[in-house]
Amino acid sequence: MENQYHIHVDALELSDSFESLLVTKLNFYKSNFAGHPEDSEGYEPAHHLTRKLSSGKDFHQLFAEVSLAASEPGALKGYLEGEYLPYDLDLADKPFDPGAPPPIQKLSLGFLPMGCFRECEVHIVMDADRSDPRLLEYLSRIGMFSAYMQKPYGRAIVFTAGGNKAMIDPLGRGLLSYLANAGGTIHGSIKEERIIGYWLSAQSLKLPPVVNQIDWV
Repeated sequence: MENQYHIHVDALELSDSFESLLVTKLNFYKSNFAGHPEDSEGYEPAHHLTRKLSSGKDFHQLFAEVSLAASEPGALKGYLEGEYLPYDLDLADKPFDPGAPPPIQKLSLGFLPMGCFRECEVHIVMDADRSDPRLLEYLSRIGMFSAYMQKPYGRAIVFTAGGNKAMIDPLGRGLLSYLANAGGTIHGSIKEERIIGYWLSAQSLKLPPVVNQIDWV
């Protein structure tokens, strides 16, 4: 799989000079979120920039360079995350089957201690306005949080669950099997991201919640 190494800059605030360095010299692109559903709590950062690479060596060199630049006073309030993707799979566009047995009853969420970081995440992305609303409601109800993002086809919704690898890896694979059977997505995809590097602007930075417990059906 190409471009299986990702670096994200997730910022509450970032300086013009740091943003310019990222975009003009280091070939990051802006992939900002566009809010979140009104009936849910949002954890998306104000600024989200991304760079994808195919080489682990190139990833480590770039991550070190970005971390050093982010450490300059006033450059960034937020965090960097470096990821390896074991899979990033498209989902077939097909009608939703409400009879497909769902794997998860509930995800219990909590916050990590200050200065700690998640090990792994699963993201499910789909067309927010044309995918089946029953599927969107299920993913939200079990405890995945979500945010909107503009895509070439229109408004996408990104569902996320993060935590330690021992929980998130089987969660992602369970959801992958369910989505393949149940359908309901338009422009759907699912991917797992394993954290292989991170940087925090402050140990007290509040991060999105993580999964503490999975109640399987």
